[in-house]
Amino acid sequence: MIRDEFGLSQGAQVAVLLPAHWQPAAVLLGVWWAGAEVLLATDSADLALCTVNRLDECDALETAVLSLDAFGAPVRDLPVGVTDYATSVRVHGDHFRPTGAGTALAGLSVTDVLTRASESAAAQGVTAESRVMSSHEWDTPAAMIDSFLSVLAAGASLCKSPPRTLAAQRRRLDTERVTVQI
Repeated sequence: MIRDEFGLSQGAQVAVLLPAHWQPAAVLLGVWWAGAEVLLATDSADLALCTVNRLDECDALETAVLSLDAFGAPVRDLPVGVTDYATSVRVHGDHFRPTGAGTALAGLSVTDVLTRASESAAAQGVTAESRVMSSHEWDTPAAMIDSFLSVLAAGASLCKSPPRTLAAQRRRLDTERVTVQI
């Protein structure tokens, strides 16, 4: 979708204005697979991927909006020229050849991001056998590396959970068999 629908190529910049959630996790991986750089603000971006409540930050950009609905429901009543992600992404195939690696995240190279993610995983005690629970947002490059990419770099499993009451959090930790909280 990044390459075929929006015409972006390796080195393009994509503003990802989305909360930490399983759907944006897939979006982030797709942006990187297409060889584009993820920005966490719209400065110099070629495309913005956002929720409807952040649409006003994307006035001058080509924009796709995610509903974050668990069943992939579209966003209703979008302005003309704004793409509904859920509707558009369905027509794009699952087979895709990456275009190469360059800058990955807010000016950091792919190598730098992977190195930092691996170091973060080791520092947090995350291994391939870990089941990790995180309630942190991915709103800065460091937060994205520490609470998302470090888990992937280690080959661990991630349970993304919003902040909860202590009792609800304990139940979730037990249900998910969490071994590491970050």
